[in-house]
Amino acid sequence: MMNMFMKMMNWKIGIDNDFKVTTGVFSKYLNKYLSEDEMRRFESIFAQGDFEDMWDKLFLMYDYFENCGGAFS
Repeated sequence: MMNMFMKMMNWKIGIDNDFKVTTGVFSKYLNKYLSEDEMRRFESIFAQGDFEDMWDKLFLMYDYFENCGGAFS
């Protein structure tokens, strides 16, 4: 699922920038194209390892997918 999430993030940045930029290998320049709030939200989806936290992060990722859907319309 993380692979698809990262693909979605790269597509969102591409759409926002007319596909004239790149986030680099393994999206290392992602933070250059996201606002501070977007970057904080992006970083919040990474689980810390316990079972409950993994579920919470899964739902956060789902919400992020849903909210970014407008970028593809």
